[in-house]
Amino acid sequence: MKNKLKSKFFYGAIALVIILIIVAAVVWQGRSASEEAAMDDATTYTATVEKGDIILSATGTGELITSREINLSFTADGIVDAVNVLVGESVEEGEALAEIRDKSSLVTKVNAAKIELDNVKQTLEDVQNNGASAIAEAQLAVADAQEAYDEAYKGQKSSDALRCDEDAVDAYYNTYIRLLQVYNGLVKEENSSEEYYINYVLPAKQDKDQAYATYVYCAGYTEAEVMSSQATLTIAKAALEKAKEELEKLVENDGIDEDALLEAQNIVELKTIAYEEAQSNLDGATLTAPFKGVIMSVDDVAGDAVEEGKTFITVAEMDKPTVQFYVDETDLDMVFVGEDAEVVFDAFPSKTYIGTVIQIDPSLQSYGAGYQVLTGLIELTLTDVEENNSLPIGLTCSVDIIGGKSENTIIVPIEALRDLGDDTYSVFKLVNGEPTFTMIEVGLMDYSYAEILSGLNVGDVVTTGIVEVN
Repeated sequence: MKNKLKSKFFYGAIALVIILIIVAAVVWQGRSASEEAAMDDATTYTATVEKGDIILSATGTGELITSREINLSFTADGIVDAVNVLVGESVEEGEALAEIRDKSSLVTKVNAAKIELDNVKQTLEDVQNNGASAIAEAQLAVADAQEAYDEAYKGQKSSDALRCDEDAVDAYYNTYIRLLQVYNGLVKEENSSEEYYINYVLPAKQDKDQAYATYVYCAGYTEAEVMSSQATLTIAKAALEKAKEELEKLVENDGIDEDALLEAQNIVELKTIAYEEAQSNLDGATLTAPFKGVIMSVDDVAGDAVEEGKTFITVAEMDKPTVQFYVDETDLDMVFVGEDAEVVFDAFPSKTYIGTVIQIDPSLQSYGAGYQVLTGLIELTLTDVEENNSLPIGLTCSVDIIGGKSENTIIVPIEALRDLGDDTYSVFKLVNGEPTFTMIEVGLMDYSYAEILSGLNVGDVVTTGIVEVN
């Protein structure tokens, strides 16, 4: 009984598996048929090659700023004597704007510095121009040094040399011996009286000693005399060598003493700096416009006390209105110096101003959490002076920096392109109604269209796949 039940269960399981396989096959065949039908029903769209414009731009915001702005201050403390301008007034380059009173002390300093500068310049000129005279003086110095050396050489003394000639030395020696004998004879006398000693012995002794001193003086030189003569010769020799060296240097440099020239040049440089500083202080007592511009601020009035270096007047250049722009860092690759830009001020939405990018800041600016922008300057091109004056500093605007532009060029929708890699593209062009693989050269591309440089002509029809392009 149990064996029969097992057999029925086994065959039932096999039958169930077969039924499931058959159902799965039917479902799969139905799905494949529906997908094939859907594929057959899909439409392949096309687009006609035409001419149009492609403009690549980086869009951002901006603010009108001055192209140049300088703060002017007096170079000395004082009382304001006059203010010649008002805020908003136009000025010309070099125009006197304000000045302080009592500039006499500054004038005195300038005059004194000028006199000192003139004197040291004359000294420098003398050093540069008196070459012949300097050589002559050096030659005379050599001659004097040679004469001194010759005298010192002749005047050399040695311990074994005679001061007097031999005959004189012998005579002085013989005199000494004779007087020595006389003295010795008197000493031997047996007369010991004081009168005898004073009248005979003492005079004989003095004569003997004087004769000996004369003999020794003539017979040679003292050690001190020998050393002194040698020192005199050494000094004279060094002086002669130095004089010859100085003469040689002067001859090589056309009579110009290099050390004296360098010293004179350094002094002239220092005095020039002192004079220029004094003149700058005097000039700074009167503020002048550094360029043609507009007065942006005036801090004090006539009669007020002012401090050295404190800003008194601010002047801005307005002839070249400049926009500080801000664009997202993702547009970095489309912003370069020299590119054209279109600017629309919020206050004048119906007018577009044209300009040129003249500066790109080297670092990005951070705004908010992780948001960074590229900044730079756009110089606007204005032809109407009155229009220029109608643009107040601080105006906000929108900015389009033109990264690339191609006008009236052959274009196709981006959907028609087939990217083959390495900047190589192709399309499927309809030839006799059949899509034909065609290689093309692509120029500028935006989000919608691509510029065709070669491979297609206006009127050609290309496929865009299953995407319909209006």
